Amino acid sequence: MEKEGKRGPNPALWWVNSEGDEVKWSFRELTDFTCRAANVFTQTCGLQQGDRLALILPRVPEWWLVAVGCIRTASPDHTCIKSKTTDPMVIFFTSGTTGFPKIVETLFKYPITQYITAPCVFRMILQENFGRFPTLEHCSTGGEAVLPEEQVKWRQRTVLLLYQLYGQSETVCGRAPQGPPSPAEELNLPDSTSLTSLPSIRVPFSLQNDPVKTAKVECGDFYNTGDKATIDEEGYIWFLGRDDDIINTSG
Repeated sequence: MEKEGKRGPNPALWWVNSEGDEVKWSFRELTDFTCRAANVFTQTCGLQQGDRLALILPRVPEWWLVAVGCIRTASPDHTCIKSKTTDPMVIFFTSGTTGFPKIVETLFKYPITQYITAPCVFRMILQENFGRFPTLEHCSTGGEAVLPEEQVKWRQRTVLLLYQLYGQSETVCGRAPQGPPSPAEELNLPDSTSLTSLPSIRVPFSLQNDPVKTAKVECGDFYNTGDKATIDEEGYIWFLGRDDDIINTSG
């Protein structure tokens, strides 16, 4: 679309660090750079489909180049290939969130319309003195439950709803409590009357090199997410929280 002049001027990637340094890449540039990275991996490093490459980088633009470049190595000409839904593409690890981003200043300075982050960041933003963000149109969060009073306070300050996405890294199933599960996903609660029911999602799932733990979370065609939730009479999800302490927030 960009080559045909049908794509707008917004960049594909706009990176800004704490010192104010910026990097902007168009969709054409991002395609070119990631293809070059893929060529290095395949021609110089001999990376092939099925190989694993460990990548440890800070939050710099090159992270996306290397990550997408690795995905492109599955095909000699860096185009889409036929694959199974169970074929791994990315094994992603994060140690949790640390520190307080200067997001309030960023939301005022840049033309951001969509913003998604962890609930703890929204809570920290609410502690700041700010007015309505000029370009922000939609806010989403997930990973832990958002309290009703936090929802109310955010809307009072920004005139925006704070949509809570329910799902894990493997899939996002719907918005809670504003909507039912998305049509692409199927959700099952073994005990629909219990406030501590554990939802299970119908997706291919396995814990890497750990068949014992995989067996513990398998529920037929579903897997047990370890989340506590209920679904009301209208099919809306009400996310209550985790059944363990798997989420590490604020360090």
